[in-house]
Amino acid sequence: MRTTLIWAAFLASFLSLLRPVSASDASLDAPPANLKPAPVHLAALLAAHDAAVGVRTAGIADTVVEDWRFTDSGISGTEHLERAGTDYHSKLLEGPFVEEYGQHNGERWHRDYNGFVSPTTTIDETSFIAERVLEDAADPKDDASVLGVTQGTNPAYVVQVKIPGDLHPEWVFYDVSTSQIVRVEQVEGTHRLVNTYDDFRATDGVTSAWHIHDSDGRTQLDDDWVRTSMAIGGHVDQTQFAQPPSAPHTASYQQGFQVPVTMYDDGTIIIRVTVNGRGLDMMLDTATPENIIDEQVARELGLPTYGHVDRLSNGDNVAFETTIPLCSIGNTTTTNLAVDAEPFNFQWTEHTKVVGVLGYDFLAGNVFKIDYWNGTLSLIAPSAFASENPVPGGITVPIELDNGTPFIQLGIGNSVSTNAVLANESDRTIVFGNFVNAHNDDFTNYGDGKHHQDQVPFADNGSFGRTIEAWAALADHLRFGSGDYQQVLVVASSYPLHYSPDRAVDAMLGFDVLRFFDLYIDYPHNRFIVKPNQLFFKVFHRNTNV
Repeated sequence: MRTTLIWAAFLASFLSLLRPVSASDASLDAPPANLKPAPVHLAALLAAHDAAVGVRTAGIADTVVEDWRFTDSGISGTEHLERAGTDYHSKLLEGPFVEEYGQHNGERWHRDYNGFVSPTTTIDETSFIAERVLEDAADPKDDASVLGVTQGTNPAYVVQVKIPGDLHPEWVFYDVSTSQIVRVEQVEGTHRLVNTYDDFRATDGVTSAWHIHDSDGRTQLDDDWVRTSMAIGGHVDQTQFAQPPSAPHTASYQQGFQVPVTMYDDGTIIIRVTVNGRGLDMMLDTATPENIIDEQVARELGLPTYGHVDRLSNGDNVAFETTIPLCSIGNTTTTNLAVDAEPFNFQWTEHTKVVGVLGYDFLAGNVFKIDYWNGTLSLIAPSAFASENPVPGGITVPIELDNGTPFIQLGIGNSVSTNAVLANESDRTIVFGNFVNAHNDDFTNYGDGKHHQDQVPFADNGSFGRTIEAWAALADHLRFGSGDYQQVLVVASSYPLHYSPDRAVDAMLGFDVLRFFDLYIDYPHNRFIVKPNQLFFKVFHRNTNV
C-alpha cells in the first residue's frame, strides 16, 4: 500500500509536518537561564495573578466587542470579535482574504477563504490568538512549579508547566510588581516560541494586555497584535452567532459538465488545470479541507503573496496563502480561487508531476459524480439534486462536514462508527488504533499475520516519528450504505488518530470499497450517493445463508 500524501495534507488544517526532536535540540527544553530562587509559593502567585486580572464589574453583562489590528509574517490584517457568554462571531480580514468563525449554543462553524461554511468540532485558536488562554499553571491537571525569578530590571517569577501528553514544558513569566503574565515561552516544532504581553489596561474591572508580540527567533515571521478598541457589557446582536449559509465566490457548473481527468487503477484522480497558460496536474481528494498548490509552482506562476513572507533571509521557503486569479478546467474558468501554497509535488508517472490538490473548496459548490467503471468525473448543478432521491437506484449516505472534512457512518465488525472519513485518495480502507483496540475481536489477521512497523508520516510535535504498527486484517463485517459486506480486507493500524480533542478518527473509507460504485459527492446537501456499478455485480453475490 502506498502512503497517501493527501492524508498528510488533510491533517495539515490542524497538525504540523515536523521532524523528530534530536539530541541537538535539547536546548529547546532547557528552562530560562540565570534564575534566582523565588521566595513565593505557587498558590500565592496564582492568587495574586487572579487579583491582578480582576473580575467584571457587578451588574455588567457578559458581552465583549473588540477590534484588533495585526501583522502575520508580513501581511497586515484586522479582526472584529463579538461575544456573549460562550457564543461569539469573529471576522478576520488579511490582505484580500476574509475568514469568519462562530459559535451558537455550543455548535461551532467556520467560513473559509473561498466563502464556504462548514460546522466544526476543532478548537478555534484563530479567533482568540490574541486572547489566548494563559492559565495553564492554574489548571489542576497540569504539573506546575515555580522555578525562580529573573534578574535585572522588571523581574518576573517563572513557572514551569508540564501539560499531560505534551512532549515539552512551557514557561510562564509573572511580573513581580504587577502579577500579570508578561511572557510565555513554549516549543513549537523545532523552535522556541516567545510570546510577550504589555500595555495592560483595565476595562470594567478586567485588566488585559493590549499589545502582544510572538517570535520564534526568525524575525521575518514575527506576529504582532494591537487591540484598538474594547467594550464590555454592551448590546450584542446574537443572531450573528448562528451558522450562516455559504456564499462562495468560486464557479458553479452546469449539469453534466465533464472534467478532464486521468483516473488510475488505484483510484487516483488527476485533474488538468490551466493557470497563466500553463497546464498543471492536481489530485482530487475528498479528505482534504482546502486546495493546495506547490509553493515553487506558485512562485513560478507569479501568484501574489500580499506581503506575507514567502522566503527567509537564509533562503528557506515559507508556505503562504495565495489566490489563483484565473484558472481553467476544460472550457470553464473560475476566478480568485484561494489556495495554500506549500511544498507539495511528486512524480506520479513518467509524464505526470502532481503539483497540488483540489479538495473541499473545489467540491463544495457542486455535485460531483465519480464513475470508476468508465473513468470519468462529471460536475452537476446542485439544483438538479434538490429532490430526496435524485439518483434512481442510488443509496444515500449522510455526510457530517467538520470544517470541510466529510465524516460518515460506517459499520465495522459488530459496531458502528460515526467517525469514519470519506477518503477517495486512500487506496485502502484503514481502521485506526482508537477503534481497533476497542474492537479487537472483530478483526482477524490476514496472510502471514505480521505486523509491519513504520514511522508516522503526519502528526504534531507530540507524535511525529512515532513508530506504529500496520497489518492486513479481515473485518467480520463492513456495513456501508445498505450493504453488509463480510470478511472485508482492511489495513489495521495501531495509530490512535484524533481529528480534534473531542473527535477520534476511527477509519478512512478508501478506494478499495468505493470502486464498486458510481459515487455522487453532494456536499451542498450534506450527503453522498452510491449506485452499484458493473464491477459490483461481477464481484458480489447475495449471501443466501443469511
